[in-house]
Amino acid sequence: MNKKNYLVGLYILILPVLLFLDTANLRQINNKTIIFILISILIIFFLILILIKIYSLIFKAKVNDNMFPGLCFVFYLQFYYSEIKQVYGYNFWHINEGNSEFGLNLANSGYIILILLILLSILTVILWSKYSKILNRFSIIFSVLVTLIFIYNFYIYTITGTDNKIISIETNNKSNNTNNNKSFNNIYYIIFDAMMPLEDFAKVATHSKKYENFNSNNIINKFDKNFKYIKGSVSNYNNTKVSMSSIFTNNYYLDNKSFKFKTYNNFYPYFLYDQKKMNQLDLIKLLKKNKIDFIWFSNHDYPCKNVVGIVCGSSSNIETNIINEIKIFYAKTPIITTLNKLTSSLEKNIPSDDLLKYIKNNKKKNSFFFIHNKIPNMSPGQYDTECNITGKIYTYAETYHCAIKKIIEITHAISKYDKDALVLITADHGAHSSFLTSSDKLYDNTIMNHLETSTYYYDPRIFTLIKFPKKCFNTAPENFDTLNIIRFLLNCNYSEKLNYLPYYFYRTYSEDSKNFGKLVDGTKDVKKYLNKLKQIN
Repeated sequence: MNKKNYLVGLYILILPVLLFLDTANLRQINNKTIIFILISILIIFFLILILIKIYSLIFKAKVNDNMFPGLCFVFYLQFYYSEIKQVYGYNFWHINEGNSEFGLNLANSGYIILILLILLSILTVILWSKYSKILNRFSIIFSVLVTLIFIYNFYIYTITGTDNKIISIETNNKSNNTNNNKSFNNIYYIIFDAMMPLEDFAKVATHSKKYENFNSNNIINKFDKNFKYIKGSVSNYNNTKVSMSSIFTNNYYLDNKSFKFKTYNNFYPYFLYDQKKMNQLDLIKLLKKNKIDFIWFSNHDYPCKNVVGIVCGSSSNIETNIINEIKIFYAKTPIITTLNKLTSSLEKNIPSDDLLKYIKNNKKKNSFFFIHNKIPNMSPGQYDTECNITGKIYTYAETYHCAIKKIIEITHAISKYDKDALVLITADHGAHSSFLTSSDKLYDNTIMNHLETSTYYYDPRIFTLIKFPKKCFNTAPENFDTLNIIRFLLNCNYSEKLNYLPYYFYRTYSEDSKNFGKLVDGTKDVKKYLNKLKQIN
């Protein structure tokens, strides 16, 4: 038995962990998560040993110790699965043009890349078996370099404490004096991820026999009568993290003049995990000034964590948070598909369900509730029209009906148990073009090409439903976009004097793009697009 080969192999297995623990991730994950990731690596270690043993038994061959570091390197290669897809221009998801039940399907190209990766892995094992000395030396040198990078990142994280300032654009708006003795009505800011407006969904649904009778007016009539549906509302960004960040700063978080960012460390929800960064956020400062409790109902992708000034209202526990962070570690590998299937049962919870339970027993005022539901976005596509999970993957249309069901429940519950509350139910951004059929008349391909910064186009139009006092509408904004709606809300309930902002729309690139961190001003094209839709309508 050559112990050196096993030590080299173990070192290779740890490399992805060291690369994962950069300065951004070190600030976001806890020690328990790191321990569980290392445990998963240890499991991989023993699985490789078992695989070698099975190989020797089947082929009645002597165990070749040189195979071990080669198989460990195969594991390391899996972390470049998504990058390989990007290089070769393959898309994991594609538009299902011929399907009347519009939605996402898994493209065969993903499997092609996986097959190529398997062939590369076999070649790696063969080469390592023959040239183990040379390859072991190379891997040791490479491992040392990675370790030095990790040590540097850890030094930056623990000693210097750099990168502590959020990126938000400076604002000239000044808040009023503190209202220490005033009691404020509760505010419910409820996000439904990537939710398009009712009237647009009605037009898209005509392509499906199942939903061709969808009527937006009938849906509006099902909401509590105290709620007002807003037509023509739009988002300012196409990206959840950036859009949510703008809400917490009450301003454009980034514009086309902003520096290119390298990580999402300074964005939602990660700035809420850092006390110093959180205290810089305009919304948090305003709430603290008025002695308002910030209550966060989070989801599994963006879990709530115990930080001073935040009350976690969701049922997400530390175990599910750890599982989610382990999934982030394996997100760029084919392993993530298996992990998603194994953990799907843990993601049954919709944050608004926790909210419904909470408000029935809550008699407190002076609270700001922030709720982020991942539906109807396709990423939690396990929900059917009734919000049940059956093990199948459902289309955007089906999950959209689930979202509507929850919104109806929310409107009636709040009107019953917290009738004086102000409520904003909206989306962080519009629907992804891949959720829909390419034949949809709502989309103009010429304009879409101008707006695209990633594989697919995000529509700027969003669902918006509000419950505000009538008196506040005397000073309502001209544009009901994400930023002006939050300003409208704060002005109404807290007597702020925040000016309304001109409308801009900015697009980001996906994390696996070479242009990640760059921002594109799509305002001109979006306005052209919206004007064209008015002519169609």
